[in-house]
Amino acid sequence: MLNNLSTDNLYIVPQNERIGAKLVADGQLDAEFFEKIRPFYNQPIDVPQGELKILLELFPQLSFDIALSKDFLKKYHPWDQSAIARFFQDHPAIAQFEPILRFDIKPVDFRAKAAFVIRKSSTSELFSSGANMSIGFSELFKMDTRITFNNDYARWYRRAFYYVPTDNFSLQIGNFGTFFDKGLFYGYFRSTDAFKDLRMNNWLYGSARTWNGVKIQIAGDKKEILRLFSTTAYLHKRETETSGGAVLNIKVSDKMNVNSGFSLLNLYGYSENSFYAHCGIKLKFNSLNIEMQSGADIDNPGSIPFLVESRYKLNSNRFNFTFVFLPKNFNAPCSYMLHKIQSNKDEITEAVSMLSVQSVHYLKKWISLIPVINVEFTGQKTEKVCFRVSALNSLSRFKQKLTYSIIPGCGLTDTTSNSLCNTLRIYLGKKIVVGNDIDFLYQDRYNYSINSLLIARVDLFPALALQPSVYFLHTKEGRCSFVYSFEQILKLHDKTYSQLKIEQSIDSRKKGESLNVEAKASFIF
Repeated sequence: MLNNLSTDNLYIVPQNERIGAKLVADGQLDAEFFEKIRPFYNQPIDVPQGELKILLELFPQLSFDIALSKDFLKKYHPWDQSAIARFFQDHPAIAQFEPILRFDIKPVDFRAKAAFVIRKSSTSELFSSGANMSIGFSELFKMDTRITFNNDYARWYRRAFYYVPTDNFSLQIGNFGTFFDKGLFYGYFRSTDAFKDLRMNNWLYGSARTWNGVKIQIAGDKKEILRLFSTTAYLHKRETETSGGAVLNIKVSDKMNVNSGFSLLNLYGYSENSFYAHCGIKLKFNSLNIEMQSGADIDNPGSIPFLVESRYKLNSNRFNFTFVFLPKNFNAPCSYMLHKIQSNKDEITEAVSMLSVQSVHYLKKWISLIPVINVEFTGQKTEKVCFRVSALNSLSRFKQKLTYSIIPGCGLTDTTSNSLCNTLRIYLGKKIVVGNDIDFLYQDRYNYSINSLLIARVDLFPALALQPSVYFLHTKEGRCSFVYSFEQILKLHDKTYSQLKIEQSIDSRKKGESLNVEAKASFIF
């Protein structure tokens, strides 16, 4: 079972929504993790247009080291296959999220961008559609929004309004990310039952587990001593909790930053508010970066958690190290680290800790190795060891990623989960691409499954591409299913994009066929 894994960086993002839903149903993938990324299969994150900030807001606890600005990303223009490979080499932490990213729309200047998606199945009355829009009303005010509709509900699952009048002030309303505590006290929000919510609550929150409210950032004037200071204040509001706080950051030197602050949490169902104090320090020594974060509950000042994170570069190797310690009787209902390490408990009776080590080794210009290991401790006892290793090659005409994961069982099962995933793409000239994705999931001889996806893409004309594919699933119980699909992509120029996908599926258990149609369109103005 992967659903109690201590950190999200060991999850393998499924290649498509169908595989992800199957993994969740079989208990092979954390449902909370999948629900965070699921909307972006239909409406992917547009990397060339600078939308990576969305990913950072969804997973603020991960050790991303990614430039967010669209101007910085221009160095990867024109975002061809070699440029995309170079992007993932420069930012290996983002590689696992490739299935929900898109690189089709080139980085062009725009005042507004709109994208739409429609889905319909012949075997179900369920009809769904969605839209995302980005509007730059001026140089000072911008808006990003994403909406989805189906037969049961309408949901405004992402909204962000940005007001940046100067380099020293910014205001963000709606969904935002806050990274000051690295998940020690915040980052885990309870899910809500979308079908029992009031219509307005469902429209605004639904089952989302994201920050929602107002965030203000103020920096000092560069010409005064106040240039060393910056402040972030926020107010977060959902129907399950309310929180507010402020953090002061002091740039002591180019090599040292310290921060301190406070926050208040009001959780629905709890009779008293929680008051937290926060502090941290960031250090930089040439190729070594170290960050330490800590804090305390005012009502329990002796129970102090802490997190240490370091990143080190040595020639063609990169090393990331994270250590988290949660003391005995630590009580933080919204602590991301607490819920991930201790199986969704609000409080622990024994001290627990987690060590995570990730490294990236570029053996050659075209091949790299990425091992990841997580170790959890309860007191002096080793509780669980999780491991993943990935090998990637990026030759000009042959790209492959092979990943093996082993996760010991926890919770209701002691069965170890093994996963072997292989992604292959072969480029036959500039017009044809063929590929194969294989996922082999194994717990024991009574519980395993094989997922395979065969695809081929043909660029007939500069503006038109065709992509047929075949998906196959087989389980130990003898259940088999096939999905045949045909996809057409049309790009008349850099400011338009359209996609039509038709799928026909056959399931040996249902003994029937279904036809699914999906249409997408994007426009830049």
